[in-house]
Parts: sequence; structure tokens; C-alpha cells
Amino acid sequence: EADESRLREVCEKFLGPPASMVDS
Repeated sequence: EADESRLREVCEKFLGPPASMVDS
């Protein structure tokens, strides 16, 4: 399922572009 994609989208909106860097 693409649940992770949805969660990442929320994180990106919450934290912003830096969310990709903190994807560890």
C-alpha cells in the first residue's frame, strides 16, 4: 500500500523540504 507515501507527504508539509533529509 502507498500508506508510507501519504505519511511522507504529511511530514513534508509539516516539516517541509528538509523532511527528505530526515528520512533516516
